[in-house]
Amino acid sequence: MKAKTKNISIVLYKPKYAGNIGSVARAAKNMGISNIIVVGKTDFDREEMQQRSTHLAADVLDQIQYFEHINEALGSFSYIVGTTARLGKARGPFIAPRAAARDISDISQKNKVALLFGPEDTGLANEELCLCHAVVTIPTSREFTSLNLSHAVMILCYEIFIASSAATTGAQATPKIIAIRGVGRDVRADQNVACRFRIYKS
Repeated sequence: MKAKTKNISIVLYKPKYAGNIGSVARAAKNMGISNIIVVGKTDFDREEMQQRSTHLAADVLDQIQYFEHINEALGSFSYIVGTTARLGKARGPFIAPRAAARDISDISQKNKVALLFGPEDTGLANEELCLCHAVVTIPTSREFTSLNLSHAVMILCYEIFIASSAATTGAQATPKIIAIRGVGRDVRADQNVACRFRIYKS
């Protein structure tokens, strides 16, 4: 199902650098999302943001909403997806970006969805993750798990974009399986996705 991007917002909780906000705006617009919310301080350097976003995403910067407190920022959302690189029993269960994208595409049809990202240096704390209906973790090399903020935003938004594209192309997105002589077994990948269940508005 094609995501309703007008119902999807990127929420940046206490970002530290203006340039990263600009890069997030560019990444978001690349993937058809134009709603950004910033929680925390509001006095970011506009010129630095625009240098990173380029003039083509200046309209996304113009529409940024600023809130002082996270509860206020998230108050209007029915479904909140948190993101984290730090794993732990108290922080999960976790869901992969691709699986999350399918859920987001469906839920966004009639609900406002927030994609919540934490500060560049610490990410989201347990307190913020407790506000989320689902928590996404992006697979990386064990040698270096930290992603740039805009890169993390791009990956999740890209998966939403691809999930929507697959939904609109229908059968064309599914390749034809060609029988090969001597090969008689089916190969399937069963995905067991852990997801937290909460009631959201419809």
